[in-house]
Amino acid sequence: MDGGALLDTGAYALSFARYFLTSQPNEILSTAKPTDTGVNEQSGIILKNADNEMAVISLTMRMRAKMPKRGVVAGENGPLSQSTTLQGRAKQSLRTPMEKQR
Repeated sequence: MDGGALLDTGAYALSFARYFLTSQPNEILSTAKPTDTGVNEQSGIILKNADNEMAVISLTMRMRAKMPKRGVVAGENGPLSQSTTLQGRAKQSLRTPMEKQR
């Protein structure tokens, strides 16, 4: 498979996930759905390291699905998320367990 969702945006998603893992992954599971031309239309990736931390990545081509560009990190103090708006502006939020769900 050449190009597609993984090549287009996958490097950014993998870099985001790796930033929050305390060590490099030693287990990687992935799957992809190709288009008729052979490029990957959708990809799913799971990373796991020796510290039993996991990252789950889902990618899709923009012309096939309108997925938000969003990264979420769940930790013991609550989730941290970063997303990009349709206008390309970055937005971050941090929610602690004490905050009410909106």
